[in-house]
This record gives sequence, C-alpha cells and structure tokens, in this order.
Amino acid sequence: MAFQSICLLSFIVLLSSLLPPLGATSDKQSEYFTLMKSSLSGSTLSDWHAKGQSSYCNYTGITCNIQGQVMGVNISGCSLKGSLPPNVCSYMPELRALDISNNKIQGKFPEGILNCSFLEVLDMGFNSLEGTLPNFSRLQSLRFLDLQYNLFTGDFPMSLVNLTNLEVLVMNENANFNPWELPQNIAQLTRLKTLVLSTTMLQGRILPVLGNMTSLVVLELSGNYLKGEIPRQLGKLRNLQSLMLYYNQGLTGKIPEELGNLTELSDVDLSVNLLIGKIPDSICRLPKLYALQIYNNSLTGEIPPALGDSKTLGLLSLYDNLLTGEVPQNLGNSSTMIAVDISENHLSGKLPLNICRGGKLNYFCALSNMFTGEIPESYAKCTSLVRFRISKNNLVGQVPQGIFGLPSANIIDFAFNELTGPISPAIGNAKNMSEFFAQNNRLSGVLPHEISEAHNLVKIDLSNNLLSGSIPAKLGGLKRLSLLLLKNNSFTSSIPDSLSQLKSLNDLDLSNNQFIGNIPENLSDLLPCTINLSNNRLQGPIPLPLFKESLAKSFLGNPGLCVIAYIQPSDRSFPLCSNNSKKRRPTLMLVTLLVVSVVTLLDGIVLFMKRPSLIASRERLQHYRFQEELLKGNFPIWIINLTNLKALNLNKNENFNPWELPENINQLRRLETLVLSTTMLQGCIVPSMGNMTSVVDLELSGNYLKGGIPPAREAEKSENTRSNMPSFQAPSPTALQRQPHRRNSSHFGGLKDTEHPICLPELTGNVPPDLGGHTLLYLLALSNQFTGEIPGSYCNCMSLIRFGISCNQLAGLITRGIFGLPAANIIDLAFNQSTELFAQNNEIAGFLPPEIAAAVNLVKIDLSNNILSGPLPPELGNLKKLSLLSLQGNNFTSSVPDLLSQLNSIKHLDLSNNQFDRKYPWKHIWTYHIAASLFVQVFAKRN
Repeated sequence: MAFQSICLLSFIVLLSSLLPPLGATSDKQSEYFTLMKSSLSGSTLSDWHAKGQSSYCNYTGITCNIQGQVMGVNISGCSLKGSLPPNVCSYMPELRALDISNNKIQGKFPEGILNCSFLEVLDMGFNSLEGTLPNFSRLQSLRFLDLQYNLFTGDFPMSLVNLTNLEVLVMNENANFNPWELPQNIAQLTRLKTLVLSTTMLQGRILPVLGNMTSLVVLELSGNYLKGEIPRQLGKLRNLQSLMLYYNQGLTGKIPEELGNLTELSDVDLSVNLLIGKIPDSICRLPKLYALQIYNNSLTGEIPPALGDSKTLGLLSLYDNLLTGEVPQNLGNSSTMIAVDISENHLSGKLPLNICRGGKLNYFCALSNMFTGEIPESYAKCTSLVRFRISKNNLVGQVPQGIFGLPSANIIDFAFNELTGPISPAIGNAKNMSEFFAQNNRLSGVLPHEISEAHNLVKIDLSNNLLSGSIPAKLGGLKRLSLLLLKNNSFTSSIPDSLSQLKSLNDLDLSNNQFIGNIPENLSDLLPCTINLSNNRLQGPIPLPLFKESLAKSFLGNPGLCVIAYIQPSDRSFPLCSNNSKKRRPTLMLVTLLVVSVVTLLDGIVLFMKRPSLIASRERLQHYRFQEELLKGNFPIWIINLTNLKALNLNKNENFNPWELPENINQLRRLETLVLSTTMLQGCIVPSMGNMTSVVDLELSGNYLKGGIPPAREAEKSENTRSNMPSFQAPSPTALQRQPHRRNSSHFGGLKDTEHPICLPELTGNVPPDLGGHTLLYLLALSNQFTGEIPGSYCNCMSLIRFGISCNQLAGLITRGIFGLPAANIIDLAFNQSTELFAQNNEIAGFLPPEIAAAVNLVKIDLSNNILSGPLPPELGNLKKLSLLSLQGNNFTSSVPDLLSQLNSIKHLDLSNNQFDRKYPWKHIWTYHIAASLFVQVFAKRN
C-alpha cells in the first residue's frame, strides 16, 4: 500500500504543479511545519527549520508546486512519535496527499483533515491512532485511504461508501470496531480496485452485490465473523487477482464453480472455514493461479487432476480436510512448486514423483495420510527442501540416502511408517537441521558418528527401530540438543560420558536397549532433565544425584544395578551395592565406613558437634566435608571459627534444625568451596558474604532462603566473578521442584571465580547488577521471582557462556548487548514479561534460536544489521503480541515461514537485505495489504 500511495502521490503532484496559488501564504505553511516539528519527535525532521521564504519546499518529505504551495507531505516510516497538530488544511489548503504511515503517531483522528477538499491520498496506516472515526463524506476527491493497523473504536464509518472516487480502501486490523455488516450501497464504489476489511469485526453475510464492483483487483474480508455461503456473483469480478476470505470460521456450503470465471485470479485463500464439497475443477484450471489455500475445512473428494497441468501453481495448501484418492502424479511437472501441504487428509497412492522438478520446493508436508510405496529418489535430490514431513503413512522400502543429508532442511520427519535401511553418514551434511524424527520404523545399522556434524540439531527421535551398535561419543557435541529418544532399539556398549555435555537436554530416553557397564557419574549434570535408562544391562551403583524414589522406575529392568543402603527405596526394587561396586566411587568411601560402624560413627558425630572447642583448636584444619550424611540437630555454627578452612561441604544433610547464616561468616576469608545445599538453611542471604572474595565454588541450593538480593557496595565489586551451572533450561514448576534450588546474593559481586550456579527460586526484587562486569560471569542462571529490568552490566560479561534468567517476572527492554556476548552458547530469557529486544548493529552470528518464542510477551524485536544466518524459526509465529520485527541486513536464507502469518499484531516488518527466496508466495501467506506494503522490504537485496 505504501508503494501504491507513493506512486499516486507523485502522479498527483505532477498534475498539480501547474496550478496557480489559491491564497495560502508561505508564512502560514511554514508555520504549520514548525507546529508539526514541535509535536512530533524524530531525527528525520532535523532539517525542518526556516532558511528562507520557501525553504519548507526543501524539507524532508515535502513536495511543492512551482508556486511554492505544499501539495504533498510524506513522512512515512520515519519513527515519529507524538500527534499531528490540528487544522492541517487551514495552513495548506492545496494539499493533495498526506502520508504519515509506519510511525508511532498517537491521539485521535485529526478532524481538520476533513477540510482538505482537494485531498486525494490519505495514508495513516501502522500507527497508534485511536478513538472513533468521523464522517468522511466531505472528502469527495479522495482516491486512496489507508487506516490499517490502528486502534480505532466505535462504529465503522459507513460514510466511506459515499466516496465514489475511491480506488483503494484499506481498513484492516482495527479489531476494536463495534460489530458491523456490509451495507448494500457499497456497490456504488464502482471505481474501487482494492478493498481490504480484514479483522474489523465484520459479520453477517458476504453480499452478492459485491459482484457488481467489477473494478476490484483485491478483495480481502478475512479474519472476521462472516457466515453463510460464498455468493456465486463473485464470479463476475473479471479483474480480481486476489481473493482472501480465510479465518472467518463461519463460511459454509460449497466453493462456487463461478470462481473459475476469474481468469486474472492468482491468489485464493478460503482457509479455516466450514466449507464442504469438492474443489471445483474450474478453479484449478485458472490460467494465472499461483496459490490455492483451502486448509482447515471439510472438503471431500479428490484433488483435481487439473492442478497437475497448471503452469503457474507455486503454493498448494489443502491440509486438514477430508480429501481422498491419489495426488496427481504430474503435480509440479509444468510449474515450479514452492510449498505443498496436503497433510491430515485421507489421501492414498504414491507420493508425487516430480514435485521438485523446478528445484525450488521449500516445503513438502504430507503427514497423517495413507500414502503407500517408497519415497521417490527425486526427494533426495531436492536440495531446496527446508521442511520434509511424511510421517504417519504406510510408506515402505529403504529411505533414499540423500534424504538424510538435505543441506537446507530444517525438519526431516518420516516417522511412523515401515521404512527400512540404515541412517546414512550423509546426515552430517544437514547443517541446518534442527529436528530429526524417524521413530517407529524399521531402520537398522548403526547411528553414524557424522550425526554430530549436524550441529544445529535440537530434537532427535529414533525410538522403536532396529538400530544397533554404540552411541557416538561425539553426540555430546550437539550443544543445542533438547530431546534425545533412542528407546526400543538394540544399542549396545556403554553409555558415553559425553552425553553429560548436552547441557540443553530436557528429555533423554535410552530404555529397552542392550546398554552395558556403569551409569556415568556425570550424567547427573543433566538434571533436571528427564532420564530413562530402564530395561538395559547396566550394572553398578546408581549415582546418588540421579536416584530418588520417585525416579526409581527410570532404572528398573537392569539386574546389575544397585543402591546404597540409606537411599534404598521402600519397595526394595534394587539390591544393596557390594563393596566392590562402590570402589569406583571415591565419594562413597565414607558411606562404606558408615555401613560398617554406623552407630559408633553417629555417636562420634554427636559428640563432635557438642564439643566445638575440640575442633576449633585445630586451627590448621582446611577441609571439612560431611556430604550426603545423616547429621541432625543444630547446625554447627562454630565452624565459622575455623579461619583456615578452604573447603566446607555439608551438602544434603536435611535433618538439621532450621538455621540462618551468621553475619560473621565472612571471617572465613580463605574459603574457596562453600556447599550448604539442602541443609534447612532459611532466612535471608547476609550481605557480608560479598566479602568472601576467595570463594570459587558456592552452592546454597535446596534451602528456604527468601527475600531480595541486597545491593553490593563498590568496595565489594570484582571483575572476576563467574558462575557455572551444569544444566539450566526454562524448567516447568515440576522440574523446578526436582532441581536443586541454588541461591545467591548481590554482594556476591565480590566473590572471585564462582564456579557453581546462582539459581534463586524464592528470591525477589531486582536482579543484582553487581554480578556483571568486564569478565565477571562465566555462567549465570537465575530462576526466581525477580522483577524490574535486566541490568545492562551483564553485557560486559565477555566470558559468559550461559545466561539463564527464565521463570521470573522481569519486564521492559532486553538489553541489546546480551545477544552479542562472544562466549555465550545459551541465552535463556523465557517466561518473563520483557517486551522489547533490541540488538541491532552488532556482529551477532549463528542461527536465530526457536526458543526465542518462549518470550511470549515480546512486542518489538530488532536484530537488524548483524550476521545472523540460516532459516527463520517458524516458532516466531507464536509471538502473538509482536508489533515490530526487523531482521534486515543479515544473511537469513530459505523461505519465510508461513507461520509468520499468525503475527496478528504486526505493524512493522522488515526482512530486506537477506537471502530469502524471492518467489515465495507472500501474498498467500499474509493478507494482501501486508504483502503489498512490505514486499519490497522483504525481498530487497544488498547493493
């Protein structure tokens, strides 16, 4: 629309440049620009200042005729804020065109515009104007009106039907209008070429008189509450190119055969309604048909063979219907297909053979049907494929080896078939693949080590196959992997230690295989990941952090596994470990001593605790460790007198009486390791801990700490603070209950090289800024009830590897430097209240992670002018509040995900200067008005 308005504006100005002045003085026009500049803020207006009598004609966005009269004002896309001064046409009575679109202008509709009797172009789209709209009847010269994406309320302005010179009327995405219906006299707009009324609370029926508006090129009524049948009279709109009636959910009946008379029609979207019957053959024969979308209806019958003969078809989306029969085997023979989704029907027969003949196919989805036969080899050669999903069919035979290595693929899914053969080493070529689903087939052979070269993998499910051999040790290098399911295969050998490096893992299932050996000690680093190792041939002790009675079923079916006496579950599912089985666990040597002489040792401990003087006198004691013991009674506060202590570990002694940290704990100045997790510690974190600058290893997890983190003093700040957490995702409340709750204080800005995580589920207040610094945090993970904004100091943490602050109540701007941290491999901001993410003009590289969609409150994202690459994650479409998405000036490739069409609040979209596929059918995925106004911004290339 912006492009159309600019062309129309230029034409109007050209025609009017010879008109004589009608009385408006230069001083009066200049005065209005002074008023406008004072009421609007933005750098674009910096040249709006007086330099002479007619200097305003040289202002940015101002066009005058040769007499010096202002004919056009175009300040579109200038990021202007504020409101327009009233009575614009009292100052500029000859104004022909006013374009203020794509700004942040607020306030009510300036009714002074109604006095602009010569106004032909009015574009105010993509702003924040509000209130009711006036009577437009006086603007009889108006040819172009665009008020899309504003906040108007009240009644829809029916006076618009009196503007008989209108050629373009765009009112979409004004969802606060009162419910209204199309008036019968709308047909008097005989010159109207573009009518866009989507998401305007339109209800009732589509009027047959619309068929008399034969000048229409674009008709969009989507996203409303229309009901009834599509009138066959629409078949008289011989100039119509785009028909968008999707997301009404109330349109019923059959698709009119008469639509086949619209020989100019290229874009049809009737999706998400209640349509029945067959797809008319006449529509499929349209000579210019490029996109046909009728998904999510109740259509029956076969896909018309005529679609296979189309020479123009590029997009076909028919998923979620009741279609039967075979897909035309010649589909794609005569045209270059870009996207095909025929999922969730009752289709049978073989997959179309030549659908990728044009070499541009990005999406092929045919899941949940009844297809039979083998996967054609042609799909393995379709290197343009981004998404290949054929799961839940009856396909047989070997998977073509090239399928595994599709270089552009983001998702490869052929699960729930009867497919055979090995997984090809070519899978290492799938550098862009994030999801690999091949479960419930008959795949055999080994899992090739080349899979570790597909370093963007997030999900792998190979369950219920015939795979054997060992798990490649290099699999631990898949740093983004969150799901690894290998259950019900025939894997052998031992579980590789490298799996503990999968810090992003949420779900690990290796059950029902033939794994042998001991469970790796460091597998507990994956907690709170769900782990299932049941029904294998594992032996030896179950690592203590992994074993809890509630998780015992995860280890059943391994006859060689054993447990330690004092963690034996009540149902006695596992035998007690023998001495031999404990030798490989040095940390259990003290437990062995307890089993031999538990009574004597406990008595000694009690005596030990009652006589602090005996220990306090040992001034040279440096290590004091009673980890995972059965100590009880009062916590031995006297330990703080051992000033030479370097390590204090009383982890998991949960039978202490509740106690609080003493204020003078900071006298342990040499302490390097302090582990007091699960010791019934309560109260607040004492500020004096900030002075314990020698601490390297700190854990206060699994306690009952509360309150805020006190602000640190300048003297306590350090540039060496680090924090390292083995595994931190955005856990569910259940997962948080399983995860040790680590807590810290903002006075820890003085702690040196802290290695353990800071995870504070009970703490409140602001996130402490003093943990940040030039080399401060190696790893930070906070999951609490923090409020406020993310401190900017964390942008200086050059060694930060993982930044996790999910599950808080943080709001406001996400500091732009957070996403430019050079060492960071995981940034987790999910489940907060932050609304803006600005990281433009940096050198951020890599892929845009799909986890960004977990920040559901984001309103604005600007990552422009970086070096991001790969495909856009479809999950962006879940950000329902997003109004600005600017990704221009990067290296994004492939096609723009169709799920972006669900961004119903979007007001500004800029994907220019990337490497997107120019031929992707935007006008069929977005509403027409968005496509028309943003097409150049989407596909513009770098000079």
